[in-house]
Amino acid sequence: MTDEEFDRELLALRASVENSWHAWQGPAPSEVFHYTNALASSKIIESGKLWAVISSELNDRSEIVHAADTLRQLLFDRLRSDKKTDQALRILYPPGVRHIRLEEGGRVDVFVASLTRLENDLTQWDRYADRAYGVALGFDSHALRQMDNADEAASAVGFVRVAYDRSDQDTFFETLVERWLEQVAPRMSDDLATVPDAHMYIASWLGNLAGCAAAFFPRMKRKDFQAENEWRLVHGHLMDSPDCVVTRSGVQKTHVELDLRIRDRRMPLTSVWLAPGIANRESERRMRRLLDRCGYNSVPVTSSTIPLRIENKVLVF
Repeated sequence: MTDEEFDRELLALRASVENSWHAWQGPAPSEVFHYTNALASSKIIESGKLWAVISSELNDRSEIVHAADTLRQLLFDRLRSDKKTDQALRILYPPGVRHIRLEEGGRVDVFVASLTRLENDLTQWDRYADRAYGVALGFDSHALRQMDNADEAASAVGFVRVAYDRSDQDTFFETLVERWLEQVAPRMSDDLATVPDAHMYIASWLGNLAGCAAAFFPRMKRKDFQAENEWRLVHGHLMDSPDCVVTRSGVQKTHVELDLRIRDRRMPLTSVWLAPGIANRESERRMRRLLDRCGYNSVPVTSSTIPLRIENKVLVF
C-alpha cells in the first residue's frame, strides 16, 4: 500500500470511531461551565479566548497514560485469544514493539480546556475557582459542538464528554481494534508477500491504530474523577504548526489560547456565576460593567447562594 492509501485508511477509521464516540456520549447538556479565578475570567471575557493546558501538566497525573494503558491491556488480552482476526494482530503487534509507549507517539501535543455540566457546584468552586472567590462562565453547548472541527472556527477543537467508567472505555477500544483489524486482515497476507520492507509495512499499520487511538486518549479518565462531570475542549497541536502559538514559561502552565469567538466575534457565553466568597451586589455591578463593555449585555450575572462560612469580599479583576 502507498502512503496515500494508509492515510485514507486512517481517516476512514477515525471517522468511523468518532461516530461511535458521539453516539455513546449522547447530547451535551444545554450549558457547560468553566470555573476559574476572577482575573482569568475578565481576560477570557475581554479576549474571547480560553486557555487549553498541555495534557502533561493537568492535575490528573494519569492523564493520557490511563487510556493508553487501557488499550495496551486490551491488545495483550486479545493476543491470548483464539479469534481468527487476532492472527493479524499477532503479526502486527510482535514482542519487539510491545514496549512502545502509545501515549508518547506521534507529532501531536494534546491541549485541554476543562468544562463541567455542574452549575454552582461547591467542589468546583473550591478546587478551580480560587477557593470559592472566583467565577464560573457558562457556555452554550450547542455552539461549542458546532465549533467541533467546523471550517469557520478560529481554533481547531473537539468538544467531547469524558468517559470515567472502565467498561465504557474497554468497549470503545474493543470497537476500535475490531474495525482496525477489519481493515487489515483482508489484505495483509497478500501485501506482506510483496512489500519490499515488511517491518515498515507492519509499523505503518500499527501507526494507524496508535494515531487513531491517540485522538481519544484525552477523553478517558480514571473513575476517581467522575464527580467532576467533565466535558472538554480538546486541541491537537501539530509540532511546529503556525496555526496557533504555544506559550511556555516557568510560571504559567504550557498552554494555547482557544479562540471561542464565532457569533458576531463573540463567545457563546450564556451566564456568569459569582462564587460564594464574592456573592454581593457590588461584585454583580462590577461584573455587569465588564460584560456590557465587551458586548455581552444580555448575559445574566448570578451570585451563588451556597451558605459557605467564609469572609465575603468584593470582586477584583
